[in-house]
Amino acid sequence: MNSGYEYAICSAIAGGCWQPLMKACHKTDAAFCNLYFNAGMFICAWAALSLTQHVYIFTCWGLASGFILVTAQAVNFTVLIPVFGIAKATGIISGVAIVASVGWNIILDEKMANTKLTFLGVGVVLLGLYGIILSKSEVESKDKDGKSATASLKSIDGKEEPFLITATEEGSDGTTKVSKSQADIEKEWSEFFSMAHAVTISIFTGILAGSVLVPMTYADEEFQGLVFIPSVAIGCLGTVLPVSYIQLAIEGNASWKSIYEKCNFSETFIPAGAAGAVYAVAMGTNIEAIEHLDYATAMVIMQSAIVVAGTWGIVLYGELKGWSAVKFYASSLVLLCGAVLVAINGTTK
Repeated sequence: MNSGYEYAICSAIAGGCWQPLMKACHKTDAAFCNLYFNAGMFICAWAALSLTQHVYIFTCWGLASGFILVTAQAVNFTVLIPVFGIAKATGIISGVAIVASVGWNIILDEKMANTKLTFLGVGVVLLGLYGIILSKSEVESKDKDGKSATASLKSIDGKEEPFLITATEEGSDGTTKVSKSQADIEKEWSEFFSMAHAVTISIFTGILAGSVLVPMTYADEEFQGLVFIPSVAIGCLGTVLPVSYIQLAIEGNASWKSIYEKCNFSETFIPAGAAGAVYAVAMGTNIEAIEHLDYATAMVIMQSAIVVAGTWGIVLYGELKGWSAVKFYASSLVLLCGAVLVAINGTTK
């Protein structure tokens, strides 16, 4: 059982380390970020076979997991982050994913050592997430040319939310102008969706995020474990290609010339691909945690990744300062206490 907790903790750490890499892709369309991310995951997924003695066997259940993952990513990158901001979108999705995971535990008839304390732990985790969501993010840095950069975007309700960094420059009249970039496209998406629509979509996305590895539980035993990851990667790559094209077409970039001009391959593929590779590691350790514990316990502990991601944001990008950072870590402590409560009482394995 101890090894299951170790895998779950490793999954949370790896799961919180891919976001800083994706932040380096701020000048690239979300559709390409999603594509490169899944390409990196596809490449890394095959390394999982070196960690198991089983010969790879393809399973269609992996395609289902890949479809679920890509759909959740596409909606998050294209709709939810522009509306809510990175921190709030991640927090909402994580919260719903936790509830969905516990729901799947009930559906899959997984036994719990203490059901009441498990649900109490889930409530504590959600309380910690709520505090993290409310932490205000302030990002101001310089781009590679030394120009001022900001990571804020006005959401639908008029509040300033953390977002991706976009380069700004001084105009001839002394005013600050933001170059036509990914931020402009994402702002259009945020204006298209009302807040009610965004909340509904975020709940749907959270359910998807909490269901990514559910198909594996329905596969035969020989398909479960690390050998399942390459099938997921095939599903991801097969899904992300048409999904990314549809995103680009909706944005008015259906021609191959326009797609080529926006791909930004040289600057984006390495960080986005590396992020996908790190995510594959998180998925692999999460799968091992599920096998040693149960679905909900492993997934709830994995959601502690938001604490790791937030710490990277503070250290690398200075996203939280002063009392905001104090509130973040106080809420993180609450979240971790809830995760420990679930870990102790959520499984009988």
